[in-house]
Amino acid sequence: MVVLGKNCTVFDDMGLTCTVNTFTKAAGKIERVPILDAVLAYDCPHLAKTFVLLFRNALYIPEIQHNLLPPFIVREAGHQLDECPKFQSSGPSIKNHSLYCLEVNLRIHFGLTNIISFFHTRKPTRDELEGCDKLFLTPDSTSWDPYSSHFSHYEDAMLDAEGEIISKDERITELVEQDEVDYHELPSISTLEALVNELIDRNEIYYEELMKLKGRTPLMFVRFLAFKVKISKCNLGCKASSNLEPLFIADISDLNFESEALAVNSEKTKGVNPKFLAKVWSIRKDEAANAVECNTQLNRQSSEGLLSRQFSTNDRMLRYKRIKSCFFTDTMFVTSKAKSRRGNTMLQLFVSDKGFLAVYGMKLKSDFKEALHLFCKEIGVPITLVVDPSGEQTSKAVRKFCNQVGTTLHILQESTQWTNRAELYIGLLKESV
Repeated sequence: MVVLGKNCTVFDDMGLTCTVNTFTKAAGKIERVPILDAVLAYDCPHLAKTFVLLFRNALYIPEIQHNLLPPFIVREAGHQLDECPKFQSSGPSIKNHSLYCLEVNLRIHFGLTNIISFFHTRKPTRDELEGCDKLFLTPDSTSWDPYSSHFSHYEDAMLDAEGEIISKDERITELVEQDEVDYHELPSISTLEALVNELIDRNEIYYEELMKLKGRTPLMFVRFLAFKVKISKCNLGCKASSNLEPLFIADISDLNFESEALAVNSEKTKGVNPKFLAKVWSIRKDEAANAVECNTQLNRQSSEGLLSRQFSTNDRMLRYKRIKSCFFTDTMFVTSKAKSRRGNTMLQLFVSDKGFLAVYGMKLKSDFKEALHLFCKEIGVPITLVVDPSGEQTSKAVRKFCNQVGTTLHILQESTQWTNRAELYIGLLKESV
């Protein structure tokens, strides 16, 4: 998480605190460190312009002079960051040892203090808060979980059993190509089942042959282990869609972060309680308790501070209904003869883990963001949205929207799209038609 010192301006504090542990118990720990939103000012010497940098969910320690910025969270916000110094790079370029923000065409070049990378920031003035361009260096989200396990799953999925990057030509191709829109007959469910059974039979034969050869040469033994890894990944994918309860959370206050090097244990938020509400509104305590129970406290917009009043009203977490469920989504393609009167050639399916189905027509694959907006507006915002690793469903705009509405975007691993429950419903729809 980002750590900010005294040279920042705080514009929102939700009352969350945490305990920060050092790398060893002998060094002690810091209790009740506030988690808040703050800003810094950066003067770009190349553009002769001042930018206001905004940080969400940062640790605030006013005793320190410097600010600590993890590269990981900057990349999660959609920016490009390279930590390698230019003099250490084999092919130095302007991209080395810099941070690039495409949104405002800003490149921040890092300097070195001994071996520590840095760039100069300061506390912004009142006029700069009002007139300068503002840029989020962290995800614009109401919360962020740095200990979520899906980050490590994404990283593990990039390598094969031999430690090599999985190239696209080695990935499993789809049975029906997305670009193939002129085929005359769609494959039936029985055809797909036959193909799957044939694949299983081939794997069984291959497994028997490897059992015979695994003890002969080291190469055969390596291939045997690689095959076992693939089988394990298949079993893991089969279980992924059936055990979804750990993904469901009732509120951000239920999260509990722990770590040895940097532990963060979030406490209950200091939101509005029935006792305070009954006193302010002069109503009975049971009425105040009912009001708190029927309303959310998800909006992090503070009414205090000059900078807070300049933000657009991001009340998506209030306008949209909240669904305590996990949804899967996938795109269904149709033939050119099945083109609708509105020109739609594909359908975007949203399927819940409980069997609910919502369908929206699209003309292009790039219309996924609009379909997602309409789904959240009409149906609601799920706790988790599971998508395929396609560019349209994992774009920066989609990630930003999911952060704003408060849902977790879970991206499936390459070649495991069959674990997407929406694939099953696409097959059922095609078979019924």
